[in-house]
Amino acid sequence: MKAVQKLFTHRTKNDVIARFGLPSNKSSEGTVTQFYYDYGNVSVSSGYGRSNTNASVYGTYNGVSGNSNTNAFGIAQTTNYTKYVKFVFDNNDNVINWETYGINMAEKTKATGRTILLITSTVVLSVGLGILLASGDSGGY
Repeated sequence: MKAVQKLFTHRTKNDVIARFGLPSNKSSEGTVTQFYYDYGNVSVSSGYGRSNTNASVYGTYNGVSGNSNTNAFGIAQTTNYTKYVKFVFDNNDNVINWETYGINMAEKTKATGRTILLITSTVVLSVGLGILLASGDSGGY
């Protein structure tokens, strides 16, 4: 089930509380109530850098001389954001809107059929290899 479909299954305030518990923050305005679930702050850092070095060496029979220079450039950026889920209810406790940011609501599903196939294939190959090795010619010249 996709994350959007998963959130649409929460149609009432009781559904939301059963899934998410009591909210971090609750507010009311007019005929609507808002539940806010705070999942904390996240910092994402990224960086880019570049350097360039030039070197020269000069030599004669009397000696060697040289020079070099290096130019460096770098950028670092950190982005902070808050992960949250927010639900808005009407005066009948029905979900009329929801919003999420930074939360992956998708649930992993188990691939039972593929797991059984993998185990069965491994057993069959192991048994077949054992029979093949056991039936090999043990005699010599």
